[in-house]
Amino acid sequence: MADWAADWHFCVATGFLLSFSSYFKVWNIILFLHGMDVDLKSNLVAANFLPSKVDLITVRESFLSAASFVTKSEDKYHK
Repeated sequence: MADWAADWHFCVATGFLLSFSSYFKVWNIILFLHGMDVDLKSNLVAANFLPSKVDLITVRESFLSAASFVTKSEDKYHK
């Protein structure tokens, strides 16, 4: 339930901002503050990374415009 609440609030709060600032480096800092291991050289589209899953990701000197995650394994989340 906490993951859903965090993801929903992130999407609602950042939806408008992401429409004109998708590739700003400030999103790397915001994702870092949510727990993602990312450097400032990377270009990310922050809308693809939800707060409930960013702690599972490491991005170094990359460009990512799309991502897909499956966090359920053997009927357990975040394994």
